Amino acid sequence: MAYIRVVRKKLDQAYPSGLPDEQLKLLGSLSRLYTPEEISRWWVTSSDTLSALLNPMYGKWGDAQVQQLIRRYLDLGGNLTGPLLQKIGGKNLCNLQEEDIKRISPEAIRTAGRLNISSCSQTKKDQLYQKAQEAFASQAGSPGVYLCQIGPYLGGAPVQDLKDLAEAGVTINITTFLALNPNELQKLSVMDVKNLLGENLPYLKDVENEPSVMRWVQRQSQRELDCVLGIGLQGGTVPSPHPLTSASVTPTATVPVPTTLPTVPTPIAITVTRLSTILATVKPNATSPSSVPPPAVTHGATTTSVVPNSVVTTHKTSTLLVSSNPPAPGDVNPPPQPTPSPHPNQKSIVSSTASTQKSIVSSTAETTTLDCVTGAPPASPSPSSTNTARSGSHLSPCLVSVLTVAVGTSLLRGLL
Repeated sequence: MAYIRVVRKKLDQAYPSGLPDEQLKLLGSLSRLYTPEEISRWWVTSSDTLSALLNPMYGKWGDAQVQQLIRRYLDLGGNLTGPLLQKIGGKNLCNLQEEDIKRISPEAIRTAGRLNISSCSQTKKDQLYQKAQEAFASQAGSPGVYLCQIGPYLGGAPVQDLKDLAEAGVTINITTFLALNPNELQKLSVMDVKNLLGENLPYLKDVENEPSVMRWVQRQSQRELDCVLGIGLQGGTVPSPHPLTSASVTPTATVPVPTTLPTVPTPIAITVTRLSTILATVKPNATSPSSVPPPAVTHGATTTSVVPNSVVTTHKTSTLLVSSNPPAPGDVNPPPQPTPSPHPNQKSIVSSTASTQKSIVSSTAETTTLDCVTGAPPASPSPSSTNTARSGSHLSPCLVSVLTVAVGTSLLRGLL
């Protein structure tokens, strides 16, 4: 080590303005002892000298050292050829400044072979891709050959070029996929990724936790990830349920339902006026009020004569005057009832009543329905009714009322 220091001291004394190109080829391992500032004074003018200095057998350069060496070579008018780029390597190439990369020709990229530029910044990847696309444009018609040549530089490819590759049936491996521009990768559809990876698609599941892959999955529909890829990627978007909207209520007209049933023709109900009043009005001498026993009906009883098959319903009700003092047991004759006084319009009333009775009798058979209450004491038969009940037994109140109506109808027929 002391020997090397002695040699370096003598070289600096011999070449105070910097080491010439022919001396640089002979430095070997001594070249790694110079600082970037000292390298900036070297006269590196040939590609052979630069290639000799980059030989890895003499040790590893520092990033700042090699960056300054290449820049000095370029500043002195040198060109980076394909073999030089191969010597420099992808890592050292990525350490160059953007201005230095601009000096690289497409021809150098074409002859450099495959370079690993994954450590380059995105801007440098974009620069190198443009040079590679120009360098391999003649091979674009052969997708397989074209991919082999341009594959290392796809990290700088825009999304449209990636879609074109997918449509052309070009497939890339998962390493190249991870090296794609993350912003451009997000623009790929699920089908684009499926076509671009091809048979390498299952490996996408293994790298699902990579930042660029996670971002891409989160932008895709989970349904599409399941249906198109089907490799179990999770984290896609799930459509939110539609917001509930208040249903519009359409007013409906309410049709009133009739609660009253249509009137069905019912038989005529004619309440029979007290027979004694009618008889006394028509023919006062025909019979005495005392000869017709009052019907044994409780207060509010109604005698109804029903005539079926009639169209008009007429209700006439008259309250029967019934003595509140029932006859004593054994009393045959009931107490006399007061005789109604004649009325000026009795004749018209009788005529109307008789006409109604005649119409009813002549048109249809008469049916008499009586509501009787058996709670009152039975009435004793009158002397005029002994022909009907000769047995001397007491008649029921209902039978007495029926006989009264029947005898009244016969008398009316005789008067008419």
